[in-house]
Amino acid sequence: MAENKMTWLLAVWIVGAAGYLIGVIYFPTPWLSAHFVDVLLFAVLAVLVAMFPIKMKNSSVVLFQGVSLATFLQFGLLAEILVTQLAVLSSLVLLRVKKSESYRYLVNSVMFLCTSTSAAAMYWIAGGSLTPVMEGSLSLQLIPVLIYFSTYTIFNHSFIYVFRNFVLHRPVPYLTKDFYWELTLSGLKVPFGLILVFLFNEVGTVALFYVGLPFLTLALMLKLYYQADETSIYLEKVNMIGYELSTSLYETQIVQLFSKKIRELFPVDILQIYDVKDNVLSIYWADRFDKNHLPCSLIEGDTISEAVLKTRQSLLYTNASEWKENILTEQFEECEAVISVPMYRGGELGGVLTLASKEAHAFKSDHVSIAEFLANYLNVAIDNARFYEQVKEESETCALTQLYNYRYLEEALHNKFMQARAFKQYLTVLLLDVDHFKAINDHYGHEKGNIILRELALLLQKESPDHALVARYGGEEFAVILEDTNECEAIATAEQLRQKIAHTSFTIASDLTTNVEEVSVTASIGLITTIPDDDHPLSLLRKADRAMYIGAKQAGRNKVSVFGSLEHV
Repeated sequence: MAENKMTWLLAVWIVGAAGYLIGVIYFPTPWLSAHFVDVLLFAVLAVLVAMFPIKMKNSSVVLFQGVSLATFLQFGLLAEILVTQLAVLSSLVLLRVKKSESYRYLVNSVMFLCTSTSAAAMYWIAGGSLTPVMEGSLSLQLIPVLIYFSTYTIFNHSFIYVFRNFVLHRPVPYLTKDFYWELTLSGLKVPFGLILVFLFNEVGTVALFYVGLPFLTLALMLKLYYQADETSIYLEKVNMIGYELSTSLYETQIVQLFSKKIRELFPVDILQIYDVKDNVLSIYWADRFDKNHLPCSLIEGDTISEAVLKTRQSLLYTNASEWKENILTEQFEECEAVISVPMYRGGELGGVLTLASKEAHAFKSDHVSIAEFLANYLNVAIDNARFYEQVKEESETCALTQLYNYRYLEEALHNKFMQARAFKQYLTVLLLDVDHFKAINDHYGHEKGNIILRELALLLQKESPDHALVARYGGEEFAVILEDTNECEAIATAEQLRQKIAHTSFTIASDLTTNVEEVSVTASIGLITTIPDDDHPLSLLRKADRAMYIGAKQAGRNKVSVFGSLEHV
């Protein structure tokens, strides 16, 4: 608070002192009292024009410089400084400058003071009259006027460029789209200023109405045009985000992409996505971004999102004073602006998207519609990803045992093979076949045989190491892939599985009676452990299969055999 007061005092002191000196040097007579009403009317017109700033990406373009030019030509430099300072102050107030950026009042005030004096100096050097029109003739030289306004525009832009790049350390190029816009609009400001001066000297103060009203209308139209253009750009970005979300196939990837893209549109500090089930909110995704845009966890629940759940209507708060007095939301304690919108799924409310920013007025009314579009895009993308993952899982999973099937096994083995070869690590393929399983099917029936296969699959998942991949190879054969496991460890794992299977009784109930029968099975296991070279991944399956049949099956079954030695354990 003390810093803000000092900023204001310093700005008033600098501008006031400079204005006083200029008044003493160039206007020792009490000219201001004689023309006070006229200067005041020019100031009112400048302030009215400043009420329609055209907010661009990196700056705001205002058209009051046309009034400033007319004031300079009609009344002189001191009057132009007073009118410009009032217009600048009004413009900044309307732009709702944050407390943390109150330095902008001082910077802009000093900048326009320096700009005014520099442009006036160039005007006089180019041959412009030192005597204002009010004390002399109406003859104006066009070249000094053009030099005046060119100096005004270039000096103003250069000051902003230096301040941003070397004081705020926010690099921006010198030639930007905003600068070209400002140059284009200068083609309106100069004619407006000259027409205002000529007409003012012909018909008096009514000229301010004749010229000012059309210019105010034009300023409003340009503001609305740029807002429409800005909205169009937003919608293009929204459509591109929707396209990118639709091309992503995984749920986590979609939400991460959404979180990144929405921060490119809005100054978002907190993002929360809720699922709705049985009319209750549950947190689905929550990010709080620090200065490096790194997400961290949040506690669940906020009353703003709950209000959206109840009303099914979007909410917009542009600053904290609109909601903090009546709404207790711990997550948004440091925030100002908040948007919360419903997310519909198949006509039903499926979630709530809530965005919060530490910047007051960071969100506008048209941003609500954009957030609603994005929320619906996100909802559709998540649904598609869930469906894709479900179909993918079904296509890669054995319906009987719920283990991975051969299709998945083949792809996973290839990936693990390439990884092991790259890092020079051991890779083990273990192939297991249930002994005499045909006899079990013939005696108990295929349905009972399937029960044994399901229970055997559960056993393999439970007894295999945590990092192992267990899959159904086909029929009564199963595969286990072990990463970064040497041959001795692999043999020990295979032997442990073999013994566990041999000592496990599988319960089978009779279809015709209430009798329950305990069935025991054994398994023959072949394995190969190697550091992969230029061999093909599927060759490991063939070698493990060879070890199983030659070293285990043909040697009496219920054994573990290692490829290479073909010696069973």
